[in-house]
Amino acid sequence: GEMHFSVNATFFPTAFPDAHWVVPGEGFDMPDGGFVVMHRGDGVGALEGSRIVLTATPAEGIDELPCEPVGPVVKLEGVILSEMVEADSGISVTEFVDYDLSCPDGSANISVEPMTAGHFELEPAQDPIGDYFMVNLTQYPDAYPNATWVAPGQGILMPDDGFIAIHRGHGTGEFEGGRILWVATTVEELDDAPCEPEGLIVVSEGIIIMPDVELE
Repeated sequence: GEMHFSVNATFFPTAFPDAHWVVPGEGFDMPDGGFVVMHRGDGVGALEGSRIVLTATPAEGIDELPCEPVGPVVKLEGVILSEMVEADSGISVTEFVDYDLSCPDGSANISVEPMTAGHFELEPAQDPIGDYFMVNLTQYPDAYPNATWVAPGQGILMPDDGFIAIHRGHGTGEFEGGRILWVATTVEELDDAPCEPEGLIVVSEGIIIMPDVELE
């Protein structure tokens, strides 16, 4: 009966009969009847030592299906982080954890990952629909002044006055061709904060997928 939900999912790849992915997820229903879920998990068996991160949304325009579905058809988009990936695959994948907060002199994005640490701009994308909202967010990493992440997000307000949001976006400038995906939730406090935060502190956990190019 609530918009927010958690799910336990296990994926069984046909090509690896003795292995599977244990991928819990967290997401929310949207006012139009759709949903978005972010899954993060680990491999078992032959896939041990690897991780998988993906989003799940309703699939549209599927012409041929192997059966008559008994529930929603879901589109999964994500990445596998594994030593099994070939060294010359042409991509690199980075996991990150950021803390976003508003200080009296502006926003701050705190992270050990230089591709995200810096500041950000956030604005509503539309008027909220009940507890559901959409936002436009742009991140400006200090280490890469000629690059940004353009990552719109959607989320819901939670009963504890916090929220959960899922952001998916792309890079510009030096990050051209890159993709970014994260889930944002709220925390009450942050050790060693650079200021007395104004409003909520947000923790963002996600991945960056980049063409395997040299960044300056």
